[in-house]
Amino acid sequence: MDEQNQSENCGSFQTGSTALGIPIFISLFYMSNVQSYIHFQVPDKKQYLDFGKKELCFGYNSFDFANSVIRDLYDFGQIDQPVTFLTLNKVLQNQNTDEIIGQIDIGQPNMLSIRDGEQLAILKSVINKNFYFAVASNQKIQFLGSPVKLSTENVSFKFNSPYYAISSETYFYIVKQLKENKIDYLIEKRQIRNKEVQDSQMISVSDITKLSDIQVELIKEEDNTTFTVIIKPSQYTRKLDVNKYELLFDTYLGVIDFSLGNTIFETYYIGFNQANGKVLIAERSIQNIHQQHV
Repeated sequence: MDEQNQSENCGSFQTGSTALGIPIFISLFYMSNVQSYIHFQVPDKKQYLDFGKKELCFGYNSFDFANSVIRDLYDFGQIDQPVTFLTLNKVLQNQNTDEIIGQIDIGQPNMLSIRDGEQLAILKSVINKNFYFAVASNQKIQFLGSPVKLSTENVSFKFNSPYYAISSETYFYIVKQLKENKIDYLIEKRQIRNKEVQDSQMISVSDITKLSDIQVELIKEEDNTTFTVIIKPSQYTRKLDVNKYELLFDTYLGVIDFSLGNTIFETYYIGFNQANGKVLIAERSIQNIHQQHV
């Protein structure tokens, strides 16, 4: 018996719709003291077996995306808002199998995760079905104390990679800034598992103490003031060897000019509203951050 027939025999029913060519089922699920109907799919072993492992259920910003747990919980009145809040811990470090690597809050924020005296800011957003976009003030970021002009105002968020995606133009400007600040660097082919990646270069430096924080000023929706995201060198570099640190920048062709890697979830508490594409952000509480280093 194949997996789809098993789903039907277990009390699930096909909706008659498909996503990515795969039938969509619906069934009643029990989660602690909550019960709700949830849409789901059975992956095609040949093509989509690992699809769910790569993207969180809120990884797509389309509220019409049928196979969404968040939408189902909202539609059936189990959560107040179709919003998911995320934190991650020790993204660039080796983690034990029984270690808590992050936290997901659905529907309502966990105020203990927000720094004392801070409030969630709703960022001015750009509606897009595939990404969550915030708007960068003056289309720029700060790197090594100098403004880096972006070709668009769009800043997106990555859930599954520590790499900060940048345009080719921004990449070359960063290299220029390294030269002007007399920071020794090396450009070479990026390697994964000791194999070179075609058409992918990496920048490495011997010392990160000369690097400075990257600052990204995002515009708040309420009053057009800015919320400054600070990315420390330890968050955008990875130690490869003694006196060798990779800068976690990756060039990207397309509508994305600057994409924040998932190391920002170590220091910021960020929510994503699947209904309207809005992004909410606040600094994480100091206690919450310290717990990831215990």
